[in-house]
Amino acid sequence: MDDLREEFAELKRKVDAIGKKDTWDKVKIITGVLLPLAIVYIGQTFSSSQIAAESRFNEQQFEYQKQISNINSKVGQVGLVANFFDALLSDEPVRKKLAIKAVLIALKEDGPELVKIVQESDNTTEIKSFAKETLDTKREELVQQLFSDTKIERINAYNDIISGWKNDSEMVKEIVAYGNSHLSNKDGVYNSIITLSKMNKKVLSPYKDEIISFGESTEANGEKTKKQALELKSRIQQEE
Repeated sequence: MDDLREEFAELKRKVDAIGKKDTWDKVKIITGVLLPLAIVYIGQTFSSSQIAAESRFNEQQFEYQKQISNINSKVGQVGLVANFFDALLSDEPVRKKLAIKAVLIALKEDGPELVKIVQESDNTTEIKSFAKETLDTKREELVQQLFSDTKIERINAYNDIISGWKNDSEMVKEIVAYGNSHLSNKDGVYNSIITLSKMNKKVLSPYKDEIISFGESTEANGEKTKKQALELKSRIQQEE
């Protein structure tokens, strides 16, 4: 566009310089300057439109590929679940225990729920206790990772919790309890508030008072944490 402005300025100088010439001369000179300008302008406009169109196409392609990836992931999960069912329903305790551990590792989204079903429905106290202990250990591990010194560990823990544990009331208790005992860990405290904010409202409500108290304890962590804590408080209170 700067080039166009310069061309128009040059056009003005030429018109001023031919003040004494007749109208036809002026038209010829103006036309000689305007035609190239029009071509340049049209070219630039077309180029900008083409770039915008290509950008939109790329965005659509990216979203399409993302959806395909999610579908493939779901299909893969279904296949893994089917493979684990036989072991989870087995009468062999060792095989079943190995399957319980493997499910939590391999099935980030569905694994916790499958192990909970085993915990609640298995006909042996040994397997029920093992399933509960395995779930408790995994909760503790994920919450501790929310407070990790390594950013990627914190991100992975957050993603795993939101993917497979957002409907888990015991996870809420674990986050609040661990957070209250590690208030000096600013990254962990902030991650805890954000994670709680993304969990299912139904599992937050029974621990409303504990969550609000925890949120108020984190306000000294900084304005960013305070803002998220207040939003979490508002979200919980809207349940009433």
